[in-house]
Amino acid sequence: MITSQQELTRDLIFYSVCVSDFEKLDFKNDALAGVRANYFNSNHRPQADDTDISLDDVSYKLSYKMSKNQPLSWKVTKNLRPYQSVKRETGGIYCVRYYTENATVYKKQFFDSSHLWIRTEYFDKSIEGERLCTVSPKKIDGVIAIEKILFSNNHMVAGVTLFPSDKNPENNSAALVYSNNGMIWYDSAFAPASLNKVNANYKTKHAKLMLDADKFLSDYKPENPIDLSLLEYLDDTFTEPKPQVTAYDRIEKILEEAHKTNKNLFGQVIEHSGVEVADEETDVLAQTDESVEEKVTENHDDEVIEQAEKFEKSDETESKDDNNLQNTVVEEGDVITAEEERKSDAVVSTTSGNYEYFGAVDENGLRTGRGRTVSPSGITAYDGEYAQGKRDGFGVFYYKNGDINYVGDWKENQRSGAGVGYRTSDGTMHIGKWENNSPTNYGARFNKDGTFIDVADYANGVKNGKCISLDENGNFYISIWENGKKISEHIIEW
Repeated sequence: MITSQQELTRDLIFYSVCVSDFEKLDFKNDALAGVRANYFNSNHRPQADDTDISLDDVSYKLSYKMSKNQPLSWKVTKNLRPYQSVKRETGGIYCVRYYTENATVYKKQFFDSSHLWIRTEYFDKSIEGERLCTVSPKKIDGVIAIEKILFSNNHMVAGVTLFPSDKNPENNSAALVYSNNGMIWYDSAFAPASLNKVNANYKTKHAKLMLDADKFLSDYKPENPIDLSLLEYLDDTFTEPKPQVTAYDRIEKILEEAHKTNKNLFGQVIEHSGVEVADEETDVLAQTDESVEEKVTENHDDEVIEQAEKFEKSDETESKDDNNLQNTVVEEGDVITAEEERKSDAVVSTTSGNYEYFGAVDENGLRTGRGRTVSPSGITAYDGEYAQGKRDGFGVFYYKNGDINYVGDWKENQRSGAGVGYRTSDGTMHIGKWENNSPTNYGARFNKDGTFIDVADYANGVKNGKCISLDENGNFYISIWENGKKISEHIIEW
């Protein structure tokens, strides 16, 4: 059953928000709210004008442009001095700033690339940058509430959740919203009874944790300590818990395996004295890598890294050659026992040349167990586990130029399980779960210097769900993606 609050905030679009502690609950002089209402009510028709307006009998100069997929252009001046302006943030987000007569910013409103409201911040009018309050939307049990956080010396001191109502109480509300659903009043007094019941149950459940004064010894004094001779030792029944293998442990193991191939993570050959090391990453798979890298560069988008496209395309050629390997292995004459001086276990013919294989083969001549396949140029194509001639188990896969392509689990020639994938174009790596050669579920990305980029939910190789990233200033960006396209974003300044 849909509650009245759920119905009131269904498909809610915030045109503007006022908080009673800092401004009048009135939108008659809010030009931005009017433009935003026109934009959304006209099905995103572009809005633009350059005109004079009057607010409280004071003349202002207004210039603006608002259109789909473009940040808002907004400028209001009074006597050639800024009154309102826009500052663009990262990820298509922009901020509308409000100025006092002394050019001090006292209010900021943040909107995403779709012009949806993200949050509003209020500042001390006499102290530049002294934040007093932040309000932002928060969904609770299908109701769009507003989270109000108060600050002192730029540190959070209190927080309260405001709930919606279509009626204003006699003592006025904490906030007023102008929206596509009309005027909505917000206050903590409108919290649903079910939420209060949950809080009451929580307090009852944890009442046993509350300590009363009569629970303590009333006759204790420093000169009258507790008699320790009355204490008894407990039986030693403690069992050492079994260590849990975390995702980080798994990643560490993967990286250790990568180093065993005599090569670091980003291509530099590690030479051992007296030994010519050729254990680098390459394969015919990488024959398509150059074209894929060019495509990724041409369509470069910092917000969407097409991991799956590169990995899938780069694997096609190698997979075809692997099929050739499997076919030729079983045919008489194609698998040749290596000469003694070559020390390889088999030579496999493919359309790209002869590949040498070092490792065990089964009774059908197919690669099995731990082995290593080397390209005609003498560089390792794959080093890891095989089953029935296919990559299966843990292994390290290489590009044609010797850079690591993927380190992790395999299943029937497909990247499947925990693994780390590398992009040669920018040196970034994706750490997470893989399925059908593509990232799936939650995975993290890092720059080649180890700097964190983001952690996101993936489906079929593209972001699909929540994503958390961090900028150079330590601010968090929480975004929602659908099939590789970002649909909303929320900034948490730190």
